[in-house]
Amino acid sequence: MARVRATSVPLSRCHLGTLPPNTRTQAPAYDPRVAPLEALVERRRMRAVDANDPRMLANAVEAGLHFLRMLESQPLSQSYRAALITKFALQAAPTEAGDSVDDGTARFARSMLGRAPDARRLAPTFRDANALAQLLLDPVLNIAPGDRSEVQQTALAWLAWYDALFSEPATAADDAWDAQRIEYALTVSARMSAQPTDEVTLSVSEFDDGRFEWNAFDLKVKATYTNGNFRAWETSPGQNRSPPISYRTSFCSLRTKSTISPRTTSTPTTPRS
Repeated sequence: MARVRATSVPLSRCHLGTLPPNTRTQAPAYDPRVAPLEALVERRRMRAVDANDPRMLANAVEAGLHFLRMLESQPLSQSYRAALITKFALQAAPTEAGDSVDDGTARFARSMLGRAPDARRLAPTFRDANALAQLLLDPVLNIAPGDRSEVQQTALAWLAWYDALFSEPATAADDAWDAQRIEYALTVSARMSAQPTDEVTLSVSEFDDGRFEWNAFDLKVKATYTNGNFRAWETSPGQNRSPPISYRTSFCSLRTKSTISPRTTSTPTTPRS
């Protein structure tokens, strides 16, 4: 009979992507109650970056039509549907982008040319405060002074909805994908006490997909974390949290939806030979 006493704490910091040796970088805070770790790691850029990007054309059309529906639900003095479609209409895709669009999507996009606003054009306009202010005064739209507040609020509400449709990396630093190794990489840490130096740093360099378990992580024995900064030297493969006997509690919490007590005491299973 053996007993194991372990301290269980949630992860508190996460750096996505490979962390090269002898580097220092700002590690953002991570709250497992907000988003699962797997979702942050495996997310990729999905939507178009500009109006010439042919990715998710159907989504650009549907999102543009949704803006019109939101606007028409407001108590406006007149309809601006035709004027908005004229200004932000879906345009024909560039010739070089034709090969990257499947036949069904291409036919759908052709049927909507000039008939729906393009969300790829709406989003950057609404995101820029100056551009949005100029839009409200645009003589082509001719928005009545009494309607400008409703149009502005609807544009911002639509933008919040549009940005929340997908969880995507905002910048290259938020992307865990390692194109050279064709797999995901990340570094996380957990503070074991109130002491700033009492930090455990773990890394994953060979993750394809699925769920994270304790044996997917390696202990970075030559890594430090201070005031939001990771400083790494090298990873020690195989030096994960595996003890000489198996047990039912984990040292760091990797399951994002479970409730973890500060300290747990459990009886181990049969010791490994």
